[in-house]
Amino acid sequence: MTLLKIKKTLQPLIVEEKIIFGFGQDGIERSIEKSELNIDILKVLNGEKEREQLTISTEEFNNKVKVLNGEKEREQLTISTEEFNNKVKVLKDLGLLTINDYDKQHKYSRNINFFEWMDISNNTDPSIYQRKLNNAHVLIVGLGGIGANVCEILARLGIQTFTIIDNDQIDETNLTRQGTYFKEDIGKNKVDIVEKYIKKIDSTINVNKINKYLATKNDLQEIYKKYNFDISICCADTPKHKIDVWFDDLSIAFNKPFISGSYASTVINTFCMYPNLTITSSELYGEQGAPREQLLENITFSTSVIAPVTYMAAGLISYQAFSVITQLNYKPEAIQIDLFNWDVYKYDLKKK
Repeated sequence: MTLLKIKKTLQPLIVEEKIIFGFGQDGIERSIEKSELNIDILKVLNGEKEREQLTISTEEFNNKVKVLNGEKEREQLTISTEEFNNKVKVLKDLGLLTINDYDKQHKYSRNINFFEWMDISNNTDPSIYQRKLNNAHVLIVGLGGIGANVCEILARLGIQTFTIIDNDQIDETNLTRQGTYFKEDIGKNKVDIVEKYIKKIDSTINVNKINKYLATKNDLQEIYKKYNFDISICCADTPKHKIDVWFDDLSIAFNKPFISGSYASTVINTFCMYPNLTITSSELYGEQGAPREQLLENITFSTSVIAPVTYMAAGLISYQAFSVITQLNYKPEAIQIDLFNWDVYKYDLKKK
């Protein structure tokens, strides 16, 4: 039988008259009353004390002393199985117990510890979230500054099946901000090199690679029809203002969540369009976006970005994908970070 333990990741501390778990982390922190019995139960669940050593509290002993008539010693008065189980249930309902074996040599041990830490439900097996990631199939369109880095992050997170789409070849400028490419890759297809790169992380990863430019909505629809992915991530910026709309429509039609994210020099953002739960990207940009009127003619926007920005954007988008796949701390919100001023903006995406 697998034994329940106190979550080591939450580091219980005594603060005044409470025992606090996850101290200082808003949304994670929980507490129970500080008492001799609670402290002893935590020690039992941490392997420091045997169940049989748990005695009733001093207060309970004092209440019972009149009827004991000296027949038992104080130390012999153990708590009942029912009382012990009730105390354990309280801890479980607070999300403080786990069956995590903390095997440091397990490939995903750090992931599993992280899931344990942030799971505030009464689930005791944090490895279920790793299995969700391992079993997920992710579509990624666009393998540039964001998409290539997202592939690497998700591979390290444990995604086992990818469908990747891009028709570009690697050039020297990609090496400044796209982590999967190296000098010897210049001139080669991005889909080939990304596949090679993530298979170096895990040779068992399955990759469907498509060297193609998605010129029409029908092109993307064929992908939705052919590949049974769980979630799509759009990291492509062309066709401008159209591709996100295509993803909106097809995500609703096929009932699959769609994540989008981008950067504009010092601004990064991400959102997830969740069918039947959130508004679409078109509705979001209609509410929050700036007018798209160009002042000067014969001028195009020149990409201005550095590696820290692309990596932060990719990390933000990958974290969004993680929360959607596992449903750990998923929130129907769009996030925008202004790195120039260090401001964070959140937009509610729930359907009104």
